[in-house]
Amino acid sequence: MISNGEVSKRAGEGLYAEYNCSDVYSQKAGHRLANVIMGLELDLSFQEGGGQKRVSSLNGFQTLKPFPHMVYLPEIYHHALRFLYEGLNEERQLATCPQLPPEERLSRIEFEIYDWARVGRIRVLKIGEDFVNAMAARESEAAAGDVTVYQVWLPPASPSVGWAVESLRRRGYFPGGLLPRWFDTDGLLMQRLCHTPDWEGRYFRTAPGRFSVSFARTGREALRIASAPRQTKSGIDLAPSSLSDSGYPLHSSRWGFIILTEPLVAA
Repeated sequence: MISNGEVSKRAGEGLYAEYNCSDVYSQKAGHRLANVIMGLELDLSFQEGGGQKRVSSLNGFQTLKPFPHMVYLPEIYHHALRFLYEGLNEERQLATCPQLPPEERLSRIEFEIYDWARVGRIRVLKIGEDFVNAMAARESEAAAGDVTVYQVWLPPASPSVGWAVESLRRRGYFPGGLLPRWFDTDGLLMQRLCHTPDWEGRYFRTAPGRFSVSFARTGREALRIASAPRQTKSGIDLAPSSLSDSGYPLHSSRWGFIILTEPLVAA
């Protein structure tokens, strides 16, 4: 059993936890510890016990040592992201950003494949002019490694995050939510699946959890609609670039990382 006091000792500047979406009890426990749900990692891993059924994780956070900073919100998602930030127990300066191209020439990207889960995580430390080509190279490497779930963590402390988001949306990525302090500054998750997710059979205890799922699902549905054939006066107009349907910590070491596999109790 883990208590509030033990969490504080382990976590350093804050706490990050993953809640299995099929486990109501871990979500209830995180809620009692005042962890704030701010994102969904869709189809993150395979269900225990074998088989091909995948399970998703909600991301919960709690700040222990505040680190206020500026965050740029991509215009297309700024309403949803502002709502998620309302639950965070520390200050952020939020600004909606246009699609500004990066000033830096080269991107800085870290990449890792988790073979057992068939997940590829791409961590973008710096958004550069070569971002599109750099992403294509990482995706090719991931495809060769039989990856079916792609995660990209963007730095919303960069004014070019909106430009990067639009680049990813054109490649079939949809939003997952926020990870405060993922780069010491915050992280914004974009994700893409090579299969159609199973939205049924998931259980969400809290309103923020349900909102995170709705945010991801709506973002993915918008891509599907945008890439579908369009009816015109002359007939069917095929979209020029069809978007396909096509875990894991890589984050600041000053944050604690806990996967909730046992009940928690308040101290």
